[in-house]
Amino acid sequence: MRYLPGGAGSPISRMPQQQKAGYVQHTSPFLPNTTKILNLLIEMKKDNKSDYTINFTRKALTYLSKHTSLSEPEALKLFISTLKTSDGYKRKLCIAYNKYVKFCKLSWNMPIYREEAKNIALPTKEKLLMLIANAGNLLSMNYH
Repeated sequence: MRYLPGGAGSPISRMPQQQKAGYVQHTSPFLPNTTKILNLLIEMKKDNKSDYTINFTRKALTYLSKHTSLSEPEALKLFISTLKTSDGYKRKLCIAYNKYVKFCKLSWNMPIYREEAKNIALPTKEKLLMLIANAGNLLSMNYH
């Protein structure tokens, strides 16, 4: 038996028409910001920003908008400061939000987060000798 979409007896017509109790269609109270975020991303694309920058900005602003209102800079500052993440990630969130603030002509004082310097692992003496031995005659000390 073949059903036509929406016709009598079709699976679509048998679906409940009302939303179940306890479920909200849009769970985030901050959804009005999505159009502003999209417009910001379009402006970034017009300004020839890299796809990586645009993608991270989208992810960061979406994440922030799910947890706090983007129109309240002080609440957002408090949220970012209480995150249990690295200062480098907090800094990137602030930079993404700073783009949003400039786009929406809001004002805020961006907090300063400094990324921790990463330790450089130096090669051992054995690894250096292996590198020199495999470098070839021109680069090794054994050339004549």
